[in-house]
Amino acid sequence: MIVRKVHKVERDEFGRPVLPIQFGQIKLVSLGTVEYENEKYHNQRYIFPVGYTIIRDFASMSDGDKLSQYIATVLKGDDGPIFEITTETGSKINASTASTAWAQVIKVANSIRSIPLGNASGPELYGFTTPTIAMLIQELPNAEKCVEFVKQMFEVGAGRGSKKHKLIEEESKI
Repeated sequence: MIVRKVHKVERDEFGRPVLPIQFGQIKLVSLGTVEYENEKYHNQRYIFPVGYTIIRDFASMSDGDKLSQYIATVLKGDDGPIFEITTETGSKINASTASTAWAQVIKVANSIRSIPLGNASGPELYGFTTPTIAMLIQELPNAEKCVEFVKQMFEVGAGRGSKKHKLIEEESKI
């Protein structure tokens, strides 16, 4: 099993992560809650918690020379998650996958820059591939009930003094 390196996370007296947390261009605002009863809210690689919210810098959809902040949220839909991105102007983009939502942003942002449309990794742009965010989501209550999801292993810190982060039920309750 691959062990992913993560940053140490500040926690409150109950063991919950203190939010928001900045990860480069991504600010994690809310981890949300795990919707384990509907298998469309997770797959083998990711869990898509309802209410999960980040703010990230990305190429502006209106000014080719600037970055803008986008709010990306996972909403509860009737048939599965809705990936919503609120743009710099306040308009909302909704899609059934993270990649489809971000592809719409990238299409407009690249068109004003005369750049061809590239591939969009929605999970990456949503922060789901960021190891520390993945660890925090995996620690959420009911994450272990996501039947398709494959649990990941994490190592907190790097180099000397690093320790394995064991995700056992008692430690993961927040």
